[in-house]
Amino acid sequence: MVSERAGAVEPFIAMDVLERASRMEDVVHLEVGEPDFDPPEAVFDAAVDSLRAGNTDYTVARGKPELRRAIADRYDRVYGVTVAPERVVVTPGSSPGLLLAVATLLDPGDELLLTDPGYACYPNFVRAVSGTVETVPLRAEAGFQPRVADFEAAMSEDTAGLLVNSPANPTGAVMDGDALGAVVAAAEREGVTVVADEIYHGLSYGVTEHTVLEYTDDAFVLDGFSKRYGMTGWRLGWMVVPDRAVDAVNRLAQNLLICAPNFVQDAG
Repeated sequence: MVSERAGAVEPFIAMDVLERASRMEDVVHLEVGEPDFDPPEAVFDAAVDSLRAGNTDYTVARGKPELRRAIADRYDRVYGVTVAPERVVVTPGSSPGLLLAVATLLDPGDELLLTDPGYACYPNFVRAVSGTVETVPLRAEAGFQPRVADFEAAMSEDTAGLLVNSPANPTGAVMDGDALGAVVAAAEREGVTVVADEIYHGLSYGVTEHTVLEYTDDAFVLDGFSKRYGMTGWRLGWMVVPDRAVDAVNRLAQNLLICAPNFVQDAG
């Protein structure tokens, strides 16, 4: 017997395919979202130096202060947004950040709005914390851009949050600033919290990427090193959380994740 929550979580087929492919030779990999380049040499050097310095013990759950400061500084440098380092939580990949976000945001039966098509794992995070999913359609004729009206139509008294993913998996669509700001405004009018998966930032060409933090501080933002730096197997990500959720996220991180690997944080 397993719990209803566990039973409701569907397999991530891409990882099943990857496992089968690992037993084969000369495979063209189209199953997982993984760059075809290696991390910068400086990443390897920093990791090796950290290991040789003996940095293999625990860190604080939210991550090393110097890394959190560097991440906060990046928001100012790239987006012109001020983020307090206290709001940054370092995670072992961005997926644990999403787990912390939904565990903080959703009570049993609470609803999270997800776009369709979307990343296949999103609904399983919601089910794992006994939440429910409502989908918002994306239309090919509209370039798979989320429409504010569709989000508004999907909101109900059970809606606790909505998730936006830009640049999006699997469509590749990038929301422009006006559209992203309008979705944030619609959510705030209804008391709905925005969760933004921004893990593909840095891989867009010919368009401007906007962070949700340009439009609100009251959002959970997920990002990391996996995609733009070719560090998928290093498992290093982060989240920016609302002030009101800092303590709760920290408690959950302490209990569920402990910390991201010490020397990997130094490589970040």
